[in-house]
Amino acid sequence: MKRSHSTNTPSAQLRWVILLLATAVILPTVCLLWFMTQAVKNERLAVRQKLIDVYREKTDPLIEHLQQKQLKFEQDIQQLEQVAPFSFFVEFCYDKEYADGLLIYDNNGQIIFPVPPENSYFIDTAKFEKAWKSEFVDSNYINAAREYEKAIMPSSIPYEVFYGKLAMTRCYEKASNIERAIGLCRELAYPGKHIVKEYASSDIIQARLKLVQLYQKQNTSIFEKEAAQLLSDMIVNTHNKPLPSEMRIFILNELLELIDNSQLLKQSQKILQAERLSLDVSEEISEQAPWDNWQEKTLKPIHLDEKIYGTLFKTENRKVILVSRRKSITDVMKYIAEKLSDSTVTVSVFDEQNILTFGENKNPNQAFLTIRPNDYLGEWKLCFFFRNSEVFDQAASKQAAIYTWTSILVIGLMAVCTCFAGSAVGRQIKLNRLKNDFVATVTHELKTPLASMRVLVDTLLDGSYNDQQQATEYLQLISKENRRLTGLIDNFLTFSRMERNKQAFDLDPADPADIANSAADAVRTKFNGGKCEFTVSIDDDLPLVSADKDAMITVLVNLLDNAYKYSYDDKHIELKVFAAETGVCFSVKDSGIGMTPRQTKKIFNRFYQADSSLARKTEGTGLGLSIVKFILDAHNATITVDSQPEKGSEFKVKLPIV
Repeated sequence: MKRSHSTNTPSAQLRWVILLLATAVILPTVCLLWFMTQAVKNERLAVRQKLIDVYREKTDPLIEHLQQKQLKFEQDIQQLEQVAPFSFFVEFCYDKEYADGLLIYDNNGQIIFPVPPENSYFIDTAKFEKAWKSEFVDSNYINAAREYEKAIMPSSIPYEVFYGKLAMTRCYEKASNIERAIGLCRELAYPGKHIVKEYASSDIIQARLKLVQLYQKQNTSIFEKEAAQLLSDMIVNTHNKPLPSEMRIFILNELLELIDNSQLLKQSQKILQAERLSLDVSEEISEQAPWDNWQEKTLKPIHLDEKIYGTLFKTENRKVILVSRRKSITDVMKYIAEKLSDSTVTVSVFDEQNILTFGENKNPNQAFLTIRPNDYLGEWKLCFFFRNSEVFDQAASKQAAIYTWTSILVIGLMAVCTCFAGSAVGRQIKLNRLKNDFVATVTHELKTPLASMRVLVDTLLDGSYNDQQQATEYLQLISKENRRLTGLIDNFLTFSRMERNKQAFDLDPADPADIANSAADAVRTKFNGGKCEFTVSIDDDLPLVSADKDAMITVLVNLLDNAYKYSYDDKHIELKVFAAETGVCFSVKDSGIGMTPRQTKKIFNRFYQADSSLARKTEGTGLGLSIVKFILDAHNATITVDSQPEKGSEFKVKLPIV
């Protein structure tokens, strides 16, 4: 037997379509790329000098801005010359953030900030021996307080009186007599105007700190107010006498552990760090600063645990050293470097020893441009590097990038359109294949019963039968084939109405039991004629459902008919109706051949059949389940499928109740 082999299969058609679409994309793309290459060749010749000029112009305003800022704080140094040292310090290190710390010297070269310690007082130890013994040896705190009081009674020396009363406060605190301790401590912390001049400022501040600690132990609301006030006084320095920096640092450290005021804490921590740095630097530099070796308005390294820089400024009555951390100078330079860096050039920052502080670690001698901003920053410099050796070609390619991105967008759009077109064509080819299979199936399904009926009718007309019983059997077969044709035609008409969306349903309250019984009666004769065990199980007192009764009977008949067709040997088919949450369920279960998960996903598609060959064992057109889905969607109902190959299938339809 000769076989004809056709290359005009759906897959071959799809390959040709894809090839044509790909050609439609690739050919214009190649032409577009060639055009771009030719368009940018002349752009590469004038780029090098242009790039250098561009970065010089970009740098100038940033350097000018930095210069103006540094001139401003130089003017402020002159204008604030008569301001108290601590206020000057707060203005420069906190308010205006000109420096991380500072040192102030008078005309004689004596340091006035950080404030040096006050002169220590001489205490007559013999007066307090008994009190010390009671407090520290015997731990008899009440007796110790009395002894301290006796020791200072005849004394007229203010600092001895202050020392004795502070010791009495300490003893009452140890004896848990907080009220008495607070009373004594408050006298020391807030002395009268005629007494305050006799006490050292650090003594009064120390008494105020002790008072805050006592208030905290008493858990009184005064604690927070007193602590905040003391912290505020530490920051603004409201005392008549300058407070030694070491004492301020100590008090601030203690207070920061006691209070919780975010704004004050932030301000205090910054002032604390600045004054501590100033104190560290002052200890590193000799009391008489080596002015002859220090060039004015130029960075000078100061060697501490971290690298610190100082800049000397001279006024008529003062010499001021602004102290900057390495990080602060790096941040200034980093700001400029980041503004200048881009996709073509990277800008790195190097210090006076050519040590990298920011940016890519490259040899500064290989920079195509090096800029030292000004004298204030000494030998710190900005070094400009190209990101790679082909930077000029890349710079020239910026113009090409415009064409490139435009072409990419065009090509991308063409590719997307091609994909959509290919997908649409592929779907159409698959649909045509399904329709062709459908036509072949319909032809087969119509031809078979018509041929059978023609043979039987010719037999009856010719009288070629033995007796009346055989004639009756022939008529019954003709009736069966006629019903089969009627069912096929009904499915075709329903499908046609589905396609035109003209199928209308009358949704009325319906009894689920009536629907199920009617469907069962419609198929019972057919089921009883074969080897089929058909059971119907309907729960009592089912609620009414909103449905078109005839349409729902069609749904169940189609499901039952499918169960019968796909159960080949001993057929076991079960129809169950039961109440479910917010609805009523109709279950059709068989013991047939079942389906794979992949087949289950497609069974409600139009024309789909698991076996589309004409030699299949089951009859049908592939429209039954798509009609079922159409009817159920119109009812706002749902259908689920549970199927396993060789074990059978179960279809569950859920209708909403009235």
